[in-house]
Amino acid sequence: VVERVLSPASPLHHEATTLLAEDPTLAASSDLLHHAVLGAIANGAVTAGTISTQVGRPVSNLSPTINRLVDAGFVVRHEDPVRKQRPLYALADPYLQFHYAVLEPHRTVLRSRDLHDVWANRLRTIFDARVRGPVFEQMARTWVERFAAAEELGGVIDHVGPSFATIDGVEHELDVVVAAGDGAPAERTIVAIGEAKAGETITARHVARLERARASFGPRASAAKLLLFGADFDLGPTERDRPDVVLVDLSRLHGT
Repeated sequence: VVERVLSPASPLHHEATTLLAEDPTLAASSDLLHHAVLGAIANGAVTAGTISTQVGRPVSNLSPTINRLVDAGFVVRHEDPVRKQRPLYALADPYLQFHYAVLEPHRTVLRSRDLHDVWANRLRTIFDARVRGPVFEQMARTWVERFAAAEELGGVIDHVGPSFATIDGVEHELDVVVAAGDGAPAERTIVAIGEAKAGETITARHVARLERARASFGPRASAAKLLLFGADFDLGPTERDRPDVVLVDLSRLHGT
């Protein structure tokens, strides 16, 4: 990573900038605004409102830019399975996520400091939170869409995506929400909700958080399964043996 990516002399260091500059669908538009939007999404702004706040432009002015980036394949729009007109946005490629979360905001440091030290003591933490985490969350959603059995989840898998749950007046992002039904999002039955934690040990605390999120949705989520994706689990038999808890470790996630 240090020699092939972080070094300012590496071709990969400037790959994202080159990709945008060479894309014909973006040629007639503002490069600075494209980079600003991509940087905002990579650093945690996943709704139109939060992107607008970070970029400093009204949502109405940003919509054409976001749509161009979606059409060009740089950004993915995730429709919220259970809330109307609340799409969430993500960068389409893990390297773009790496570029805008790790490389771009730290160019000055990367030019002036020892790269091994910068990676170990500063950028690795950012990488885990801003790159490894979102990529793992998308892997979890893909697993549900392609490989999860409806019988295990207890319902038909019609819609899969991220969403939010309001707990004690505060919105909390949910990595995976599974809904059934073809009606309006607010009328769909919530089949399952889940969290994907790439760098954390899954404990009873995560189960309790999902229980509170499930309760916040009311009757339509009363039978929802609680999905937990991770590499390391520290759960007692009380949590492991619950029929409403589904644990997906790396071997299940990768089909090995």
